[in-house]
Amino acid sequence: MTDTVNLDRFDALVQSQEDGIEFDLVDEMGKPIGLKISLVGPDSKQARKAMKEVAQEFSKRAEDRALAGEGTPDDEEDQRTAAYLSKVTTGWSPNPSIAGKAVSFSEENARTFFGRFRIFAEQVEVRAVRRGPFAKG
Repeated sequence: MTDTVNLDRFDALVQSQEDGIEFDLVDEMGKPIGLKISLVGPDSKQARKAMKEVAQEFSKRAEDRALAGEGTPDDEEDQRTAAYLSKVTTGWSPNPSIAGKAVSFSEENARTFFGRFRIFAEQVEVRAVRRGPFAKG
């Protein structure tokens, strides 16, 4: 038995999350649609900042609704997910076309994209919240 446990691989895992990954989005049959998404991992500085920003945004919304005597919208969880994913996504390639118009990458456009296309939001979310996709070797 050894007197130490080498944790160096965890530094590499964190660095991999900072560097991010790129993967192909797929359709309902599991076939690539030709659109690649890039994102950072859950332990990255960007992801930690995103969590705080989304929590603050939705806390403020809840406070404003409470003051106005309004309830929680049915799609709030989807809105929260789209907000988080838009903050951890770092790009897409090539630009998707929606209603005949190319949509360049921006946080705002990503939020709209993830809010509109749940099939793609789910594919990004499953990677964005897990460390496994960022493991090397």
